[in-house]
Amino acid sequence: MKKVVAIILVLVLAVGMLSFASAEGGKKKIGLVQINNTNSYYVGASEAFHKGAADFGYELDEQFAENDLDNEISLIENFITLGYDMIIADPQDAEALEDVFQKGKDAGIIMVALRSPMKNADYNCLINHYAGFYGSAMACFEALGGKGDILLMQGQVGHEASDSRTKAFYEVLEKYPEINLLDTQPCDWDPAKAVDIVDNWLAKYEHIDAILTETDGATPAVVNAVTNADRLGEIIIAGNDGEKECIDYMVEGKIVSEAFFCSQRDGYNCMAYADAILRGVDVEKTVYLPLYACCSKEIQEKIKANHPEMLDIIGMCTPEEALEMMADYSKEFIGLYDK
Repeated sequence: MKKVVAIILVLVLAVGMLSFASAEGGKKKIGLVQINNTNSYYVGASEAFHKGAADFGYELDEQFAENDLDNEISLIENFITLGYDMIIADPQDAEALEDVFQKGKDAGIIMVALRSPMKNADYNCLINHYAGFYGSAMACFEALGGKGDILLMQGQVGHEASDSRTKAFYEVLEKYPEINLLDTQPCDWDPAKAVDIVDNWLAKYEHIDAILTETDGATPAVVNAVTNADRLGEIIIAGNDGEKECIDYMVEGKIVSEAFFCSQRDGYNCMAYADAILRGVDVEKTVYLPLYACCSKEIQEKIKANHPEMLDIIGMCTPEEALEMMADYSKEFIGLYDK
């Protein structure tokens, strides 16, 4: 009998030691692929991903595809070879990544599509890009009084986020027949390319009423270029993403509207979602980041009076309310997916 008890005690101690080792050195591993590390949005999201990984207790390996689709596929394949527990990737071309996502699933890895939906993803952690830019564009057009000459800087043609924002832009544009679109150019999420585009526009067009940008990786460059050209009083600027620098510019009167995502909210939301999945919580297969059309109370009242249907698509907030939300961005998402 004593021998049996001794054996049981040894087994209990062994299990305890294994549990301790798992807690200390057995963190689950997540591979993350973002498009680049030059766009300020991805830099902000990166900060939040790493904070979330630390808060929730995961090992995070983040890599950047540097706008190269083949490189993104290669990075995902490497994560598969390493046998990570989960892979999160922002697809530059969702269709082109379907095969490698299936390969990851076949290897028993949880595959999560970030920001753009994928058929072969186990889970999709998304942003409603259409709704966001719909709100920002409408707020901009209301600020113009429904007429004027405008320019659109796209993100990356073919990328779901950019294409959805462009679709929203044109649908809003149809509601404002007195607004004239002078030109549209994609910056490919690259701030340096954005500077070249806006400089060319400022040299080409003597009269511009507004410039809209689909990414806040470009918006500060637009603000700076317009300011340096001494045309800030002439041109109003609308952005997308709701980065802090741009919300601060809104408070200063340099930007009139934003789609308020905030990269840190995006990154931390995804890590909270990933944590719930890895803990076995029964979560929705597709979730969306809460977002808002950010503009002044005055513009909000104009939208309510002229286009109340927008409120069925997206909520609204002021720049001051946006700053309050991003001040402690983790608070909004801790425990969100346990409900």
